[in-house]
Formats: sequence, C-alpha cells, structure tokens
Amino acid sequence: MQSYILKTTLILTASVLTLGLFISTANAGERQRSGTFSGSNGRSGSYTGSVTGNRTDGLTRNQSVTGQNGKTYNRSATTTYDKETGAFNKTVTGNQGQTRTYSGTAKDGQASGSYSTSTGKSGTFEGTRQRNEDGTVTRQGTATNQDGNAYGRTVTRGYNRETGTATRTITNNKGETRTGTLLIQPGNGNQ
Repeated sequence: MQSYILKTTLILTASVLTLGLFISTANAGERQRSGTFSGSNGRSGSYTGSVTGNRTDGLTRNQSVTGQNGKTYNRSATTTYDKETGAFNKTVTGNQGQTRTYSGTAKDGQASGSYSTSTGKSGTFEGTRQRNEDGTVTRQGTATNQDGNAYGRTVTRGYNRETGTATRTITNNKGETRTGTLLIQPGNGNQ
C-alpha cells in the first residue's frame, strides 16, 4: 500500500508540474476528451475526461478509464493555483472514494510540498519539469513517505496535434520502463 501511495503521489506531482501541457489557458471553461489507449504491458481500453473551471477558482478534472476486461475506474481532482506565488492545493478522489490532498508550490519548473491521504498516510514530494527541444516534456519526481521511504521516477510526455496522439514513457527508480499511447478523438473541444 505504501508503494501505491508513493507511486500515486508521483503521478500527481507530475500532473502539477504539467498544469499547462494540454490546457494552455488559465480559464479552461469546459473541455471534454475521449479516446483509446494502449500500453507496453499489452493493456488497452478507452477513456473519457472533462475539465471545468479555472486554476484560480478551482480546476476540476474528471476521468473515467475502462480496461479491456470491462472494469471502469473513475477519478476526480480539483486544483487551485495562485500564479503569482506558485501556491497550489489539490484534492484527488479515487475510484473507491479514497482521497489524497496535496499542497505546495509549483513555479519555474520546480514543485515541492506535502501530501496526506484519507487513510492517515503522509509525506513530502519534490520534482522538476523541463520542455525538451523535440517538444516533449520531461518530469522527474521523488516522493518520501512518513517512514522515510522514497520512490522516484522520470516521465516524458509528448503530444502530436496532427494525429491526436499523446505518448508517455515512465522509468522508475529501479530502471524499469513502461510506455503508453493515447489516441484522442477529434471534437468535444480537443485541440
């Protein structure tokens, strides 16, 4: 369970570092996306997602993923962000109602802060974000739990607007790598 919480914290640290990767404006309004995914592990399925609100007052992302086994997983995240100070707060509610709360600062490609969960777990996180010459974004992050155990990983994401394809490569602190591809369906506010 501790490993899952640290991995999830790193995923969310990465999302904090890329607040603007797919939504470039501070006022998102409402955007919806849907598509299919496949991974290097042979798993595939479909997803839908929506984003409403704005970063200052609260940006809410709802995601639903259905795997090839027919099981559906839902997640909702609400984030507020102060552009001047870089301060953010994020609350994530998972498929079974479990919550995680993150707070810290994210500015100039750096993020750090603390997290807590509805099961009483807590810790800290830090990370960096860098835009590469080829247009991809690389994030490196480390989460440390309340017992001092650390988990780190590097994530590189790219997006091809012409094909509507998003790619992701994740390498953990053991050097294990996995990849994935999302095909985003045209329409529904996708750009």
